[in-house]
Amino acid sequence: MTNPPSTGPTEQEILDLVGALRAESLGDQVFKYFAEPAFFPNLQSRQSCLLKGGRGTGKTTLLRCLSYQGQAVLRAAEAGGVAEWPFYGFFWRINTNRVAAFAGPEIPDTRWSKLFGHYVNLELTDLVLEFLEWAVAHGCSVELGESFYEELSVSLNIDTSRTLTEVRQHLRRSRTQFQARINNIADSNSNLGLSMPGHPVDLLVTQLRQHEMFRKKKLFFLIDEYESLLDYQQELFNTFIKQSSDLYVFKIGVKEMGFRRHATINPHEHLSSPADYDVINIAEQLAPRFERFAEDLVASRLRSLSATHVQSIPSVRLLFESPTLDEEAVRLGVSPLNEEYRRVICAEGLSGGDASLFDALTPLQKFFVRTWSKSTRTHPTGIIRGLTKRQPSWIRRYGNYSFALLFSIRAGKPGRHKLYAGWRTICRLANANVRYLLELVAGMLQEQIKNGRQIGSEIPAEVQTDRAYEVGRKNLQELERQSDQAASLTKVVLSLGRVFEVLATSPTGHTPEVTQFVLPSATEVGGTPGDIERRVADLLNEAVNVSALVRYPGSKLQEPSSVRSYDYSLHPIFAALFGFSYRRKRKIEITEEEFLALVSEPKWAINRILMRQNRDPSTAEIPDQLRLFSSFYA
Repeated sequence: MTNPPSTGPTEQEILDLVGALRAESLGDQVFKYFAEPAFFPNLQSRQSCLLKGGRGTGKTTLLRCLSYQGQAVLRAAEAGGVAEWPFYGFFWRINTNRVAAFAGPEIPDTRWSKLFGHYVNLELTDLVLEFLEWAVAHGCSVELGESFYEELSVSLNIDTSRTLTEVRQHLRRSRTQFQARINNIADSNSNLGLSMPGHPVDLLVTQLRQHEMFRKKKLFFLIDEYESLLDYQQELFNTFIKQSSDLYVFKIGVKEMGFRRHATINPHEHLSSPADYDVINIAEQLAPRFERFAEDLVASRLRSLSATHVQSIPSVRLLFESPTLDEEAVRLGVSPLNEEYRRVICAEGLSGGDASLFDALTPLQKFFVRTWSKSTRTHPTGIIRGLTKRQPSWIRRYGNYSFALLFSIRAGKPGRHKLYAGWRTICRLANANVRYLLELVAGMLQEQIKNGRQIGSEIPAEVQTDRAYEVGRKNLQELERQSDQAASLTKVVLSLGRVFEVLATSPTGHTPEVTQFVLPSATEVGGTPGDIERRVADLLNEAVNVSALVRYPGSKLQEPSSVRSYDYSLHPIFAALFGFSYRRKRKIEITEEEFLALVSEPKWAINRILMRQNRDPSTAEIPDQLRLFSSFYA
C-alpha cells in the first residue's frame, strides 16, 4: 500500500515553524532550532561578558542556550549526566515593570538602592536553588546540610529553613510579600527585613564550591535585557560583576546602547573591558559568517516542514532565485532602452564596426554606454571600444557603476525599480539580524504557498522583492511601538529613505551607491553644538537601539563615545521599501542641524541634503512604493 500524497504545509505552519521569531514564545522549541554561531564557545569562558546586539539579533536565544535548561536539550545525545557538564547557567530576564517599581519620590535614592539590592539577592539565590532542585530530579546528589540552609535563611532574612524545599518555599513567600510592600512603600518602609547586597549569593555559591560536583565547574548568571535596569540598578549590578571573581560570572544580554553606566555603587570604581568583562558584539561576530550561520538556522526549521509533509526541500540557497546583474537588467526592462539608443547613435553616424562592437556588449554594459555618454556628453565610440577591448580604466569604471545602474533603469516609471533576490541578498538585507532573516524567509515561503507553488520550488525574484518590501514596511510601522521617540524615529527613516532613494536613481555623474552618512566634526561646523549635539546623540542612539539605523566605526580618530566617531546608515531591511542599495558603500555628510530637521522640517532637510549632492529634488518624482507615505513628503 502506498502512502497518500502530502497536501503540503499551510501558511500558518510556515509562520509557526519558520517564522517564529521570539525566543520567549518558542519555549523549548528554541533549543531545537538553535544554530550554534562560531563565537558561542567564547561565551563559555570564565570571564564575565557583555553580549551586545539590537532587537532580533539573538541575545535571548544565546543566553537561554547557555542555561541549564538549554544545555539539557542541547546535550541530550551526549554520554554522561548533568554532573559531567563543564558549566551551569541560571537565566533571568529582567522584567521592566518590576525593576521600575524600585523608584519614586516616596523615599530617598539610597533607600531604593538597598531595597533593590535585597530584591536581586532574592532573585539570584532562587535561580540557583531552583537549579539544585532540578539537578536532584535529574539524578544528581546535592546535599548542603541543615546548618547551611539555616545560615542561608538568616542571610536572606527569611523564615528559618532546614531543607532545600523549605528554603525555596520561604524565599518565594518572602519575595511575594516584599514585592507587595514595595507597591505600597510610602506606608511600609520599615521592618522590611533586607539582606546585604551579594552576601546570600556569595554564601550559597561558596558552599556549592565545596561540593565535588561544583568544585571545578563554571557558574554563570545569565541576565537578559540589561537595558531595562535604571541607572542606579546598573551600578548595583556592576558591583556584583566587579566583585564576583572566581565564584561566578555574569553573561549580560544588552542592546547596543543599553549599557549606560560603567560605575559601581562606589563612584570611584568603574568596570573596564577587558579587565572586568569581555564585549561580544553579535552583529560584528556574525557578519563574516552570517550566510552560513543563517543557512544552518533556516535549514533546521525547514527540516521540520519536510518531515511533517514528507516533501523534499532543496538546500536553502537553491530555494531563492538569484539572477545575475544582466538578467536582472533585462527583467527590469533595459532591452527596449538599449534598442532605442542603438537606433539613435546609428542615426547620428556610429560606424558599422562600432555598432557591431556595441551589439557584442552585455545588456547592462550597453545601458552603461547609454547612461555614461549622456551624463558626460561624450561620444559613445570611446566607451564601446574601451569596454570591448577591456581597457582597465573602463572596466573599473563599469564595475563601480554596474550595480548602481540597476536603480536607474526604471527611474520615474511605475513598478519595481530593483530586484532584491537571492540568498546572499536576503542575508545582506537582514544584516546579521536573525529576526529580520526569519521574517523575510517565512514571508517568501508563505507567498509561494499562496501562489499555488510547491514549497520546494524556486521562489521567483519578483516574489522575493515584494516580500522584502512588505517586511521593510512592517518594521517601519513597528517603530511606533518600540520607542518613546517613535514618531521622531519614523520621520528620520522616511526622510533618509527618500534621500538615499533619490541618490540611487541617478548614480552617473555622481558618486555611486551612497548608502551611509557621517556627521561633521565640531570644528567643521564652527564650535561646540551643546544642546543640539545632545539631542542628535539621543536620537541616533535610540535609532541604533531599535535597529532603525546601523552604525559602524568611522575613519576619523575621535572619542569612541562621540556620535561623530561613527558612520551611519539606514538598516538594510528598509532598502527594498525605499529602493536603494543594501550594500555598505559610500557616504555623504549630514550636519547635526539637518539631521534634527529631518524630524521637524523634513521637506526642507531632504531638499537641502539633495541639492548639496547636485540632485534637483523638484524633478525627482515619488516612486510607487512610497505613495503610501505621499502625505509625509508633500
